Amino acid sequence: MADERLPAEPGAPSPRQRIDRCVQALKDAAGEEVLANAAGVVAMFTAMTMVVDATGQSSKEFAIMQKYASKFLRWKRNLAAFCPCIQG
Repeated sequence: MADERLPAEPGAPSPRQRIDRCVQALKDAAGEEVLANAAGVVAMFTAMTMVVDATGQSSKEFAIMQKYASKFLRWKRNLAAFCPCIQG
């Protein structure tokens, strides 16, 4: 988060504390399965964004990441058919 580099306001929660609060709120509201799914989406987005930012969309690194992301999503869809806790 960009504001981690800025001086903290006195008495204000740190960025880490705000993230921890949000994680707990999501877990309480929707459960661990949704929390895990959200973490996976964030991780894949972050990985792809780093590759695109570093090398551009036409790079071989992006093609490799895209191949694995597609496999992951296909695996997740197949697993969802057998495991109702995993949303398609």
